[in-house]
Amino acid sequence: MSGGSFNYLYSRVNRGEMPSARQVEHMLAAIRGYTGSGAAAADTALVIRKLREAAALMEGLADVWHDVEWHHSGDYLMETVLATLAEYESAPPYEDRLLHACRVLYRHLKTIQANHRYTVECAAEFRQERDEALETVRELRKALDRKDKP
Repeated sequence: MSGGSFNYLYSRVNRGEMPSARQVEHMLAAIRGYTGSGAAAADTALVIRKLREAAALMEGLADVWHDVEWHHSGDYLMETVLATLAEYESAPPYEDRLLHACRVLYRHLKTIQANHRYTVECAAEFRQERDEALETVRELRKALDRKDKP
């Protein structure tokens, strides 16, 4: 095969398209198989974390984006957009929402593990997702700690 093993991930980036975290995870697994890949693997892992953060942030903005788009299309009144913006502005900061989401995910994963509801085949995937969730929580705690210090 002459290419395409990763759906031409590199060319999507060159075209300014944002890949999914899952697509980059496959690349990371391949990169880790090469000797001398430490920096590339670390930076690729960082890309995955940033993609997840961006996805979480965009998910939180989805209602705002929807209502602004519909207002610009003439389908919503300005008051609808203003109400959605007010709701968004009154929500906890992004870091708090993301940390809460990580905690919920972590509790969910711990419940699954405790109840042995996963099979041997998905145990490795479960451990990977758990480890990624834990890493995200650790990074958020570090970021929040840095924010609290003058």
